[in-house]
Amino acid sequence: MTPDTDATLTEPAVLRALRAAVATPGEAAVVRLRGETLLVEPIGPPPLTVVIFGAGHVGRACATVLSTLNAAVFVVDSRPEQLQGDWPEAVTPAFIANPAEFVAHCPPHSCYLVMTHDHGLDLDLCREILGRPDRRFTGLIGSASKRRRFEKRLRAAGYDDETLESLTCPIGIDAITGKHPGEIAVAVAAQLVTFAQAAMTAEASHASGNVTTLHAPQGHGTT
Repeated sequence: MTPDTDATLTEPAVLRALRAAVATPGEAAVVRLRGETLLVEPIGPPPLTVVIFGAGHVGRACATVLSTLNAAVFVVDSRPEQLQGDWPEAVTPAFIANPAEFVAHCPPHSCYLVMTHDHGLDLDLCREILGRPDRRFTGLIGSASKRRRFEKRLRAAGYDDETLESLTCPIGIDAITGKHPGEIAVAVAAQLVTFAQAAMTAEASHASGNVTTLHAPQGHGTT
């Protein structure tokens, strides 16, 4: 991205470009700014990168809550009208006609939240996301019965039990049981923060010769 010549590092468009540039943990990125080429390299812990599929009430609420964290948040929807209006500065909304095909182009090591308006699309997205070995977290909104239906179809498509175990559905921590979009968003954000902290602890343990098995906190049911 090349911002306008009067752009500064405090302008939303430039900040958004920089967030996207450093979304890949452990890798430097090149950003064009005022005609200059900048090499950007994160020096602290990598940000939490979250790709939300579905810009409905729950998706928007999740994006809003997650935007208050040290996270790069992307919201993808095939319905341009759903992406209208104001979004928090840390959120990048994207109109993608074929969201399932877009999965291959998402930032490496992303956390995924699948919550579209269409169960068929949700299934297609899960199929593509579970095919990415670099996924950090895969969350599907829905009930336990939805999970069972999806597991059956994904298993028929060739996914093994270990892969299916990494699919978190329902999503959100159990302690928050409300069904309001804001409550679901808080429950999901808490789950992602817990998972990210556990991942950092596991990485530190691995570096010292100890390996820790991670289990995502289980979930928040919806109908």
